[in-house]
Amino acid sequence: MTFNNLGVYYKMLQKHNQAIKYLKQVLSIEQEMLEINPEIDVTEVCQTNVNICTIYSEMGKHEIALKYVEEAVRILDREYEGRVREGFGGDG
Repeated sequence: MTFNNLGVYYKMLQKHNQAIKYLKQVLSIEQEMLEINPEIDVTEVCQTNVNICTIYSEMGKHEIALKYVEEAVRILDREYEGRVREGFGGDG
């Protein structure tokens, strides 16, 4: 069982602090992987950010939740822009 699975499991049990603990561990590993190889698929790190956002929102901590979803959007924006540039010959 992975940390991500544990995070989702504890979220289902409404054990938010435990869920966040495991999901933050996953996020740390995913961010390290992105730094090592920026070419990997970013959807996992974005999904983890959204999962953390959801939990903080359920806890009523909306400002913290917002930071995580904004990070997911920022990563996806950067990925999308890179794909658009590649589609147009890399000139941007």
